Amino acid sequence: MPSSRPNHVSNRDGGAGESVSSVLPAGTYSLYITDNTDYSQQTLLSKDEISQLELNVGVGVNIKPYTTQKIEGRISIPESGESMPVSMGVAEFYEDNGAWKRKEFGIDEINDLNPNQPVWVVVHGRGDSENSDPMKELALNLGLNNLQVVTLDWSSAADDNISHIGLNGTKWINGAGIWTANQLKAAGFEGNNINIVGHSWGTYVGYAMAENIGQVNLIVALDPAKDSHLLGSTFDEASVRFSDVTNNSYAFHSSHFGNQDRALSADYSFKIKAPENYENGFWDTDIVRSYLRQEYLGILGAEVIDEVTDAYREHGFAVTLFSKLLKDTSDGSDNAIEDIFNPNSLSNQMPLTKRTDDFEGIFYVDPFESTMTEANGNTKPWWKVGSCSFLGYDGSGEINCEG
Repeated sequence: MPSSRPNHVSNRDGGAGESVSSVLPAGTYSLYITDNTDYSQQTLLSKDEISQLELNVGVGVNIKPYTTQKIEGRISIPESGESMPVSMGVAEFYEDNGAWKRKEFGIDEINDLNPNQPVWVVVHGRGDSENSDPMKELALNLGLNNLQVVTLDWSSAADDNISHIGLNGTKWINGAGIWTANQLKAAGFEGNNINIVGHSWGTYVGYAMAENIGQVNLIVALDPAKDSHLLGSTFDEASVRFSDVTNNSYAFHSSHFGNQDRALSADYSFKIKAPENYENGFWDTDIVRSYLRQEYLGILGAEVIDEVTDAYREHGFAVTLFSKLLKDTSDGSDNAIEDIFNPNSLSNQMPLTKRTDDFEGIFYVDPFESTMTEANGNTKPWWKVGSCSFLGYDGSGEINCEG
């Protein structure tokens, strides 16, 4: 038995479950379970009866060969007797007949994580997964810039099965972030080599990750979520300041579902604006139907539902805009936006004047309709950012460029 074997002591009681994911060196291990309950105040049981109490605890052990190509585990929270699966996998792609496809773990050859090189961690948000088109495209465009990329999949916890509008899944945010931080540290990464790109709730998972590590190099927060405790949110997003846990941080605010105050807590923040009626009357009927099922929205009428639908679509503009900026860089596009937002330069000071409590620049975007394949294989309309112009400030005047 290794003398420095991992040691975990749980202080949870009642029906609360707990899950622990650890990297174990080769060796022989023993699992001990003891009852630390204080029975000194018991008046109905004698000392002999207490000593004969049976400890009935369910324990599951799942041991897998360790590889940094794909790390799997589970997370748990004190208020729940359940645990949720999480995984972190290296994202590498290959071109097949003009289409980019992600390599599959266990089938394709994938590189191990290299802690001596910077890593970019892509984190999806509510109701999403690493396998949706927006997240795959984001990971791909990072990879095409010759960056080491991993994706975090916490989709079971982020799914929010209770209702379409409930925010019950926020209770798993800290657990997902801490689990990922522990895996990166176990793989040998220092904070200065860790960069995080998160969308919506994924920005807060990234914040929890950075806070646990102490400080990371970079966070790119894509429309950090505006959550409401009235709808069940248990995460205190008001305490989040991206600049506090990073060497440099960026945020893009694109919708009413995004939190402008959290975006402004980054070192550099940008507003995304789309023209009115860009969809020419288009309605995402599935989304509208799901929100109509909520009584307090159903009584507000079509105009409000249309605004909610717009916010849902625009919540993704931050993702597709940043993906576009990454693609422009990998394609070698010759424009000023590429120079400013090159991912290999984001650790440096930007040629923009920092503005207290205001955005450093505005992106004016021209969206277009595409088709998205979701993680479950279903397809639906997808509004993506096409061309854009950028208006920023460099201290001497405006920077205005097309991209």
